[in-house]
Amino acid sequence: MTETPSALRTHSAAGNMADPGGRCEDFTNRLEQGGGFTNRPEQGGGILVLGLGNILMSDDGAGVEAATRLQKRFAPIPGLSIVDGGTLGLDLLPMIEDATHLLIIDAVVKSDDSQPGEIVRIDGDDISAFFSTKISPHQMGMKDLFFCARLQGRMPKHAVLLGITAGSLDVGVGLTPPVATAVDALVDAAVEELRGWGEDCL
Repeated sequence: MTETPSALRTHSAAGNMADPGGRCEDFTNRLEQGGGFTNRPEQGGGILVLGLGNILMSDDGAGVEAATRLQKRFAPIPGLSIVDGGTLGLDLLPMIEDATHLLIIDAVVKSDDSQPGEIVRIDGDDISAFFSTKISPHQMGMKDLFFCARLQGRMPKHAVLLGITAGSLDVGVGLTPPVATAVDALVDAAVEELRGWGEDCL
């Protein structure tokens, strides 16, 4: 399944991305002030948040929903881009290859011992292994994306995936109740990751 939005919806902060000190201070001081999407993310480094998913396939849209809520919790911050990546796969390569920090928010397929709405955290090289299995609805596109970024030596130095266990991936608009209830906790987990990077951004 491939969904190609007519335009990527991004929240991108304006400013000098080569100023890590100012960026770190903004992360801790400018949360919860609101913001809005602009047309493109900043280029040349910084922190990239990717909300993945297809909003026409029920809980598969949870990553996009989380990204939409997350952007409302940040004022424009130099070096931070929050992107609705849909199911674009390799089309996202130009965005991640210039980032130093990458946070992916996505739905994951329910396993025998998991419950809808459960949140999982995976980091570093384990993310590539994660997308090598049939755990995410977008595993093939993201696997290829990471392979190409590593091949070019452009993989972000810090990467984290926050996944929320889907209850349904059937065609339909809207999240199932357990997942809808857990999205706020998913957003809170993303905020905590960003706060940590705000203290340790490059």
